[in-house]
Amino acid sequence: MIGIELVKNRKTKEPATKETSDICLNRALKRGVLFVTSGWNGNVIRFAPPLTVKQEHIDKAIDVLDKSLGEVEREENIK
Repeated sequence: MIGIELVKNRKTKEPATKETSDICLNRALKRGVLFVTSGWNGNVIRFAPPLTVKQEHIDKAIDVLDKSLGEVEREENIK
């Protein structure tokens, strides 16, 4: 399992709760990949593939995550 914590600003460490939810529940899911939000503030993307996952599925998940993060970063002006 891997957790990726999202913050709005690296200096203030303000949790990016809304953005995390948008990535997991809207963007990635519409592209066919399920990520789960977790953490105290709901700003952690949890990626927990099965032990039998194929490399092609990992590649797709990373590609979807990259595209989704990029879209939100541009739209929300997150640094």
